[in-house]
Amino acid sequence: MANYKDQIYLAQKYVVIIADQKARKLTIKEKADLIRKAASINPIDRLDEVRNSVEELINIDNNENYLKEFGFNISTQPITIRARVLDSPKLLEGDDRPIKLTNGKWRYRKFFQPIALKRWILVKLMHFDDSTVEKFLDTFIRNGEQLGMQIDMPIRMDYDFDIATLANFLQKLQHTYSSGSGSEQQLQLLFFIGCNTEWQHSAIKKCGDVDFGLVTQCIRQTNVQRINQSIAVNILHKINAKLGGINVTLDYGKLLQADDYRKTMAIGVDVAHPSPSEKNLPSIAAMVANVDESFARYTSSVKIQKFFRQEIIQELDKMLIDLLRAYEMETNQLPERIILYRDGVSEGQFQVVFNEEILLIKETLARYRSGHKFRLTFVIVQKRHHSRFIPDNSKDGVGRFYNIPPGTVVDTDVVHPRRFDFYLCSHAGIQGTSRPSHYCLLVDENEMSADHIQNFTNVLCHLYARCSRSISIPTPVFYAHLAAFRAREHIQAATSLMMLSMTNNHNFDSFVEMSPTMRSSMYFC
Repeated sequence: MANYKDQIYLAQKYVVIIADQKARKLTIKEKADLIRKAASINPIDRLDEVRNSVEELINIDNNENYLKEFGFNISTQPITIRARVLDSPKLLEGDDRPIKLTNGKWRYRKFFQPIALKRWILVKLMHFDDSTVEKFLDTFIRNGEQLGMQIDMPIRMDYDFDIATLANFLQKLQHTYSSGSGSEQQLQLLFFIGCNTEWQHSAIKKCGDVDFGLVTQCIRQTNVQRINQSIAVNILHKINAKLGGINVTLDYGKLLQADDYRKTMAIGVDVAHPSPSEKNLPSIAAMVANVDESFARYTSSVKIQKFFRQEIIQELDKMLIDLLRAYEMETNQLPERIILYRDGVSEGQFQVVFNEEILLIKETLARYRSGHKFRLTFVIVQKRHHSRFIPDNSKDGVGRFYNIPPGTVVDTDVVHPRRFDFYLCSHAGIQGTSRPSHYCLLVDENEMSADHIQNFTNVLCHLYARCSRSISIPTPVFYAHLAAFRAREHIQAATSLMMLSMTNNHNFDSFVEMSPTMRSSMYFC
């Protein structure tokens, strides 16, 4: 028993949970089932639900007469608008082969730049039958080699997970298996199988990313036991990107306005907030940008917000400088065009963002390098809105739910009358009704035409390393979300360790300070 910050902590083995208590949080399975049910309404049924809701509203207690007295006339029919579908971007896989896209999806024959996995350790966090492990390794290695990765058999070991001894365990592995100075003698990957809980995952990532600079991959028990090609390929997408490989790249030879993509930095910015019950945890700002001209390799900068659930980012200048230095180090040049996508901002915050964040960015760019001129385009990305688009003719829909096709753009009729904004559905809806992303341009020093910014945004949605399909928001924005969420895991793991050691040093900045060997990697992938 110990006292920590006026709270008494007991060893878990002495605690009994009283029955019949109210469950205040959903389990992971309950969350998944709820989301699956809510998201599985097809477009036609959703439209019928909206019509029925409007009719019920009008018919309640003679509402129609009240509405007419105030000059309102609500139609129960949706409006018909104009839309167009952008061409799919031209992508390349291994051996410079063009990729054939079908409704935003494709199949790899080979990664564009596969990485050989020669020195890695498979760590079992629980007991598995030998046959299960052999099948897992065979499927993993075979699919990796089909994608161009040369994968040797791993070193195998067991570890009885304990958050109090995890750091010592990883330190010993690093000392034992990364003793040489050459790249071939460095440990490339720690692969943990049977990582079933969030706190295990958080602790492993914190120790690997922050403390020791080790690339880690975790997989649950169920995925080990039911390993198949799909699961293996999904894991290999992540690992190849983490190790410095490139899964897919742009075909500059067939890219419209190809010169406009060169010397361009695409930045994604997001802020992750703690839940209302986590009042002792800070908000986390993340900024991610490409460090190559093919928008395949990215670096990140993460900062802690000073105030609880604060959306406006104070240290954007420091984060931007981190990214510019990384870009220059990798390409030996500075970008001329900066296209920044800002997530998580509501329309009511546009003016504050303009007055604080955009002005700070402009000041930083102006003083960064004497004689070098940057041109900034600042775009707000919004997913939380109520606009949905359904094909007027179901034959024009794609997938089993007949959603609008990937690349659908709406920039008339339902957009702002004065500000330039548009809706882009860059992905194919897997289930339910596709939700397009809403883009609002606040600054455009690059003087991009509507076609240019829409096509550029659509291209960025096809370069996400973790899957072979287009996604709903630009890749750097999604990576910023992942980087912020990973930093949150680092903090949660660090605070858990502090409670065990009975210290009270809440230096959150140190908890998210990446190991030097990881700063230029896509550890968040």
